[in-house]
Amino acid sequence: MLHIYRSRYFWRIAPVLFVGMGISQGLGTLYVYSWLTDVTGFDGARAASAVGWVILISAVNFALLGPLAEHLGRRGLGAMVLPVTGQVLALVLLCLLAAQFHQGAVPLWVFYTMAAGTSTLAFTALAQAFPVQLIGRAYTAFNLLGFLSTAGAQWLVGAVLDAYPRTATGAAPEGYQTAFIVLAGIQLTATAWFAWASRKPA
Repeated sequence: MLHIYRSRYFWRIAPVLFVGMGISQGLGTLYVYSWLTDVTGFDGARAASAVGWVILISAVNFALLGPLAEHLGRRGLGAMVLPVTGQVLALVLLCLLAAQFHQGAVPLWVFYTMAAGTSTLAFTALAQAFPVQLIGRAYTAFNLLGFLSTAGAQWLVGAVLDAYPRTATGAAPEGYQTAFIVLAGIQLTATAWFAWASRKPA
């Protein structure tokens, strides 16, 4: 594990992906339902149905990402092109969610989750960078940071929501907006790091 964490290549590609993974998992596991009820005014049944669609389409997306990445790889596309493109798109969609458009809220969550899901393709890039006997440890090193990022995103959103007075129906929409803007800033920083680090020699 120390060998993995000492790798310049790992720290070049990993942050943009484990940050994106952590933010999307943090929001997806705790806050999609409450955002829909607190921000858009969905009732419980409608919000639950929307979350179900987000989960279902996300599962299909995960199943298709691998074959798509293989197809693009055969056409000469680098292993990081699709996941980084996905994270940039996820960042744009997160900003739109921060703007709290009520119309199209569910499609926004669906497409955000699909775009953020490309972070799992980090494993392809990691597999190409380390000896076969270290691939499992590289995956573990990445997943550990992804889970820590998830916990951090969950805590951050909760802390920001607690800083705002609660409304009659739940957390204040302004709290979600502030939290999402902060998360978008963190993801933008990770994306800028990748762009800068990719210009340096391995």
